[in-house]
Amino acid sequence: MDELIEVSELMGKPILFLLNKKDLPEAMDEIQFSEKFKLHSMAKRNKTDIRVEGVCAVKGTGKEIDQVFLNYLILKKF
Repeated sequence: MDELIEVSELMGKPILFLLNKKDLPEAMDEIQFSEKFKLHSMAKRNKTDIRVEGVCAVKGTGKEIDQVFLNYLILKKF
């Protein structure tokens, strides 16, 4: 994750993390992931929006929210 912060091409670009396997009991939730990888600090340093969404490919859940977020960012910033 530290290498991701240093990529200058990502400065100001929105980042979307998809946490797959949400159907498994040991899966990390969005808050745990954000805290573990210090995403709030990363967003401030990179001057960008970061979103973390749980998805489950087996159940087909989560992808609708991600599409709405991506459309919003594209219209807002690009």
